[in-house]
Amino acid sequence: MKKFIFLLCALVGSFSVQAQKANLRADNVRWNATSLTDLNTNTTSATACYFTTYSGTKIDWVQGNGNYTIHWNVDGVEGTWSDATQPGTLTYSVSALQGKDHLTGRLSITRSDVGITLILKFNGVTEQFNLSYQISSYAVQ
Repeated sequence: MKKFIFLLCALVGSFSVQAQKANLRADNVRWNATSLTDLNTNTTSATACYFTTYSGTKIDWVQGNGNYTIHWNVDGVEGTWSDATQPGTLTYSVSALQGKDHLTGRLSITRSDVGITLILKFNGVTEQFNLSYQISSYAVQ
């Protein structure tokens, strides 16, 4: 029984260390969001979606339990934040083709004393989107 508890603790500990050692410029990281604030209207609502950053080359924004995904191409990255456990910011210049619509914008991920926030600003077909997501957790993929 003691061996089982020890192995369980070691296993759980290794998972938390993996998440803490995320190299944000080199690893694929999934960012899980639990709330959304529309910064244009200052309206907040619960949401369940996630973003996956792929080593600074692309970003997937997955919504509706995986039924709807926007695949963003990363055109540039600003910032030197590499350790997700420490304060910092990375800002991605992004573009996507959704049907006939070409979307462009910026996606910033920031860790501060109050947690992790992801801000997505992009130009849609008829309006500008300015969205802030509260990130509840992240994991290296």
